[in-house]
Amino acid sequence: MDRPVKPHDTVPATLDASAATLNPSPASSIVEPDALWQELHAAPDHHAPHLGEALVEAGLLRPQQLYEALRYQAVQPEHVPLGEVLIQLGLLTPAQMRQMLAH
Repeated sequence: MDRPVKPHDTVPATLDASAATLNPSPASSIVEPDALWQELHAAPDHHAPHLGEALVEAGLLRPQQLYEALRYQAVQPEHVPLGEVLIQLGLLTPAQMRQMLAH
């Protein structure tokens, strides 16, 4: 289930494909983050972690928070970097983001 990559598209295709195969109930558009996380880590050709993955691995975000931030980012009319989204949503401070990006 490949989809074209748009310039503002930063949600890994594997994450989108995983969400589509999990068939969430119509009453809830939230998919279990553990299932998405497992699919993301099972992705072929997975090299360097995405920022979101690195933040979860560092314990700065929970998988559910990352998923919600990526969903929020995907519906924005203009591209907003994930780090900026996380700060806007109050999930990270600017200092935490700078520290993470420095590593």
